[in-house]
Amino acid sequence: MLNNKGFAISTILYSLLMMATLILFLLVGTLSFERRTTTNLANDIKDELNSFVNDDDNHMNAILSNVKLNYQVYISGTGWDDPKTDGETAGTTSQSRPIQAMKVAIENQSSLSGDIEYRAHMQTYGWQNYVKNGNTAGLINEEKRLEAFEIRLTGDLANYFDIEYRAHVQNIGWQSYVKNGTTAGTIGKSYRIEAIQIRLVRKK
Repeated sequence: MLNNKGFAISTILYSLLMMATLILFLLVGTLSFERRTTTNLANDIKDELNSFVNDDDNHMNAILSNVKLNYQVYISGTGWDDPKTDGETAGTTSQSRPIQAMKVAIENQSSLSGDIEYRAHMQTYGWQNYVKNGNTAGLINEEKRLEAFEIRLTGDLANYFDIEYRAHVQNIGWQSYVKNGTTAGTIGKSYRIEAIQIRLVRKK
């Protein structure tokens, strides 16, 4: 049997053990709560970032979806054809009429930087300087045929889009599409371009 002194010591040790157990339990609970809190906070931050990215993507998609292309050609003996857009045929394919000039423009560009630039290779004169954004490339006051052309994009437009185009050429017909500054038509063959098609293609 324990004397009074031994009983007192046992009681103190038991009490200390109970206190240590309680403290350990509280520490484990606190750490578990902190882990849950940290995990929840991380998930909340992740959700907010994803929401921000999605909103930004949706905003950019809306901007890009509104961007439109239009173009117009000057036909020998006829004058300016009606404006065309996104792959429509500008010019003629069965009348042997040469194109003499062209205009190309981007609409609804919004906050996107950049230009659409293009140049014409003309009978007698060869390559002209680049023009841009709806200005005239070619000649409307002289009976000179368009033999080749090139189109390119700059700035944000070039980052988000390809510009693809092709020519309907005398003795050849429709050529394959080329893009982003490559030459459509012919050089050195004296063949007239009779029609063109241009399209703006979103990059993937």
